[in-house]
Amino acid sequence: MREIILKHLMGHVDKDLEEAKARMASLKESLGAESKSSAGDKHETGRAMIHLEQERVQDTVGRLEHMRGVLVQRATQGKAFQRVSPGALVETTGPWVLVGVPLGKVQLPDVLVLCVGVEAPLAQQWHGAQPGDQVVLGSQQLTIQAIH
Repeated sequence: MREIILKHLMGHVDKDLEEAKARMASLKESLGAESKSSAGDKHETGRAMIHLEQERVQDTVGRLEHMRGVLVQRATQGKAFQRVSPGALVETTGPWVLVGVPLGKVQLPDVLVLCVGVEAPLAQQWHGAQPGDQVVLGSQQLTIQAIH
């Protein structure tokens, strides 16, 4: 199940990364078109807005590439986790939780995976927990069954 989850999440990140890169290409094209238009305040404002959007999209690309790197590392790493820590894929009596990749809820055909960043309250609360421990997720009391 671990491999299926990681493969699905990798596909999800790859899709988002493709979309962000396509958006960046579109912005570069818009900037080129804006350069050919008439000069003036409106022209400068348009260029500035495109530059700001390029910065936002570049930040998104950077975050997605980092997430992809974490997923690749988890997929190729044979290390078993003994406790919940960054990079851990936690199997519970409820949803699975991946610590270190802030994608939010990802519904797979057979399981719900909550992908949270290391600074997320849930990751902080569960840090150091091990199989058999009881953990809280919202109003639910869950048991950690395994850590992959």
